Amino acid sequence: MSLSEKLGPSRAKELAAFLLKVEFPAPTRRIMEPLLEMLVGGQSFDLSQNYLIREPAALLLLIELIPSLSEELQLDLWSTLGAMLHQCLHNISSCHNIGMTEKCLDYLAKTKNPKIANHIGSVLELLSGYSLSVKHLKSILSYLYNGQSDTTWAPHSVLLISLLNNVTINRTPDAFFSFSGGHGSVFALPPVSKWPTQTGFTVSMWIRSEQTYDSQRDYYKPILYWFRSGRGSGYSAHFVGSTLVLETVGKQIKKPQTHPVDHVFHSFQWYMVTVVYTAHRLRSSEVQCYVDGVLSLTAEVTLPLQEEIYDKCFLGGNHVATPDSVFQGQMAALYIWRVPLSRDSIASLYKLGSNYRSQFKFEAEVDMPLTMKEQKLLFDGSLSNSLIISYNAKAVDGQLCLEASPTEGHSSVFAHSPHATMLEGVEPVLTTSIHSALHSLGGIQALFPLFSQLDTEQLVTLKGKTVIDYSLSVKLLSLVFELARNSTTYMYQLVQMSSLIPHLLGKVSPLHLSGDLLSVIFDFLRYLSKSPYSEELIQPLVVQLLFNASLWIRASKKVRVYC
Repeated sequence: MSLSEKLGPSRAKELAAFLLKVEFPAPTRRIMEPLLEMLVGGQSFDLSQNYLIREPAALLLLIELIPSLSEELQLDLWSTLGAMLHQCLHNISSCHNIGMTEKCLDYLAKTKNPKIANHIGSVLELLSGYSLSVKHLKSILSYLYNGQSDTTWAPHSVLLISLLNNVTINRTPDAFFSFSGGHGSVFALPPVSKWPTQTGFTVSMWIRSEQTYDSQRDYYKPILYWFRSGRGSGYSAHFVGSTLVLETVGKQIKKPQTHPVDHVFHSFQWYMVTVVYTAHRLRSSEVQCYVDGVLSLTAEVTLPLQEEIYDKCFLGGNHVATPDSVFQGQMAALYIWRVPLSRDSIASLYKLGSNYRSQFKFEAEVDMPLTMKEQKLLFDGSLSNSLIISYNAKAVDGQLCLEASPTEGHSSVFAHSPHATMLEGVEPVLTTSIHSALHSLGGIQALFPLFSQLDTEQLVTLKGKTVIDYSLSVKLLSLVFELARNSTTYMYQLVQMSSLIPHLLGKVSPLHLSGDLLSVIFDFLRYLSKSPYSEELIQPLVVQLLFNASLWIRASKKVRVYC
């Protein structure tokens, strides 16, 4: 039985109390090192080499000890935790699963040291960016609403509002596969009896790598996908450092064809990778690679003839799956079409974002502003009819991942059952975004009460001095606009309540009506002018917010010049 199974919250408190007696009158750095070693499975803790959380229960001990630590030790501990979470998503997931978000909120409310608060905020931002449940968002908003008193914001409220802003901007998929990078951690597809090579095909997926390249390990080549026969004929893609290399092997091809993609893939960033193989009869076939909808590679290639079943089909590795060849990171939905997609279609796919995981049948599934051209390219039936393979992290049953493309194509593609298997080290991860959580609380109107608190003072020093922070209006309005940018639902909510924002701003100090606030409004209106719904969206906001004379007459002369 592991430590995580033996040690629950109640026993963690008991053990923490015992350790405090041993370390009387206060814990020293000596006690922290074995706890960090316990966290990584009893091995020597090292932020550059051994940082993977293997025993999340040890975190419970650390959390219970925090109030008894000196400020110097607290600062060191929160800094170390933040660095560990930055290293990989597995650590964030482990902290999230033991309720670390709630603990961070509790400690943030209690601490008076701004340096410690900033480190707690960094940890909280990483956890909230990973998944922000309705319960946690409600706790944050309640904390901001209630304040310390009627005249003072709760401690570190500005930090929390900035955190919500950052979480809104840095959107990640709310369903993806996580690859641990250990031996055998691959996603195994069923054998493919007929690979679509007559006209060509397209492979598309969203990926996020957590691998750091070591120049001493030239043999380290993590595989992104591997679609080959037992004799090695077929298609694959692997990383060499920060470069993606496409490889094609066939019986009629003298030596493997390799094509490096002209794009630098940074660790810990999401990318949409789309590879298009096009077969030509009268000229050489070609391969193209698009990164985030932008063409990064075009090269001539000889497509292998399929003379046998492709029974070695994997994501994140191959049939050998050694630690030097497996992918470490995350992967959102996989799509394979039996036709080469056009440049415009791929750009439209990128516009859908990493959260899309359906069959391109219904526009109503997308809460994203799309132009008429993009809607036609995505939902006119061509993508849906040519989709032959699709897997996503929501369509799972145990270790089985259900094939999610239109069922008509299964019989002509797979040798038997179309469902894939997640081998050890690959797991589906489901999270909640701030957009989904806020929707459950009523949408962006849940943020409007904060505007009425703009004149409330904020504690800014350890001596108890309070001042009004006039940048809060900019941060709040930026948060509202950023939520509306990526959601047609929130955009229409904003337009319907366009008269409420100037009404609330009109009740607070005119010092909030700054040039920075005006810049935020101008930036959002510029964005709306390029959106497909510009005519119906811009007019209410311009009339009610920008051309509202009774509001801007209160601003300074310097600001009124631009109104």
